[in-house]
Amino acid sequence: DFEDLVIYDLQTGNEAMVNQRGRGRAELAGDILWTLSWIAYNYSYLETFQLTDDGAVPLGSFELPHGTYQLYVADEVAVASRNTVTVLSLTDPENLTPLRELQIDQDIQLGGSGFLEGGRLFATTDEGVAVVDLDPPSPDAPVVIGYCELEIGNTQKPMVRQGDRVILYGDGWQAVDFSDPTAPVAASPVMDVTVSGMHWSGDLLYVNTGTSVHLYDVVDIAVPQWVGQSTYQRAPYTSPCGLDGYVMSAEHALLPDCDDVAPIELIEPEDPATVPAAVTLAPVAPNPFNPSTTVAFELRHTEHVELVVHDLRGRRLAILLDQQCPPGGHRVQWLGRDDRGRELPSGTYLVQLRTESAVRSTKAVLVR
Repeated sequence: DFEDLVIYDLQTGNEAMVNQRGRGRAELAGDILWTLSWIAYNYSYLETFQLTDDGAVPLGSFELPHGTYQLYVADEVAVASRNTVTVLSLTDPENLTPLRELQIDQDIQLGGSGFLEGGRLFATTDEGVAVVDLDPPSPDAPVVIGYCELEIGNTQKPMVRQGDRVILYGDGWQAVDFSDPTAPVAASPVMDVTVSGMHWSGDLLYVNTGTSVHLYDVVDIAVPQWVGQSTYQRAPYTSPCGLDGYVMSAEHALLPDCDDVAPIELIEPEDPATVPAAVTLAPVAPNPFNPSTTVAFELRHTEHVELVVHDLRGRRLAILLDQQCPPGGHRVQWLGRDDRGRELPSGTYLVQLRTESAVRSTKAVLVR
C-alpha cells in the first residue's frame, strides 16, 4: 500500500506519479501498469496506465463496489474480493469491461495472497488455500475446484513459489503442493517461527525472523533442515517507512531504516569430522513400524526439546516430548497414537525435533 504510487526508471532516475486517488496495489505486465485505487479506505477503481519515457499515460478505469480487493495479473487479470472474482482481459487495457464475474461459496473467504496460472487463481483463504477456475465450462460447474485446509493461519499471509509448490509464511511457515490443482496438499509440517520475509532459491530457503536470517535446506520440502543463520543481527522494529524486518533477496537484506543494505553472510558450517553437531536426529527404528518405533536424538548442550508428530498436511498429532534435556543421547518411544491415545491409520508421518538452536525432521511409516 502506498499513499501515492510512483514509478521509478532505474536507468535514468526519473520518476512519475501515476496514482493520486489514494493507496494502491499494482502489477506490471509489459509496459502496462494495472493498479487498484481507493477512496475513503476502500478500493474503488481498477486503473491502467501506459508507461512511456515521459511518464505514465492513463488508459482505462473501472469502478468497483466499495470493498477490499486483491489484484492478480498473468495471462488474464483477476480482481478478487472475499467472495467474488472479476476477470478481465489482459490484452485490452483500455476497455476494462469484465469478461466474467464469479461467485465464491460463502464458506470460503478468499485472502490476500495468491497467483494466476493456466486460467486458475491459487489463493489463500481464512482456513487454507483454494484453487478457483476462472473460466468454468458451464454456469453450473463449480468455481472452486480445489481446496486444502491448513494448520497455519494464513488469510493475509504472503507466499513464495517454485513451480507447483508454494510456502506461506507469517506466524509460521508451511509448504503446499499444487501439482494436482483439484487436490492441493500440505507438503510440510508447520514450522513454528515468526517470519517477516522469505526468499526461496533452488534448494535453499532464506527466512527472516525479524532479528536475523535463517537458512533451511528444502531439497526435501517435507523434512526441511535448518542449516545456519546470518552473522548480522538486529532487534526487530517497525521503521518510519513501514518495513518490519528485512526486504530480502538471496544475497542481500534491506534493513528497516530503508537505506542500509547488508550482505547475508551465513555462519560457516563446522567440520563434522572435528566438532559434533549441536543436535542430531537419527532415523526412527524400526521403519516401517507396527505397533511402535523409537526416536533417537543427541544433544551437545542442555536445551529445551520439543518432539512432535505431524501428518503430511502439517497437522500436529502428538507431542512426544516437551522438556529440558541434558547433553547426550536420548530415546523416545512412539506407539503410533495421537495425544488422545487413539490409534492412527497406516501412513507416512513426520517426526520433528525442535530446540533453541536447530530444527530436525525425519519420516516414520506406520503399517497396520
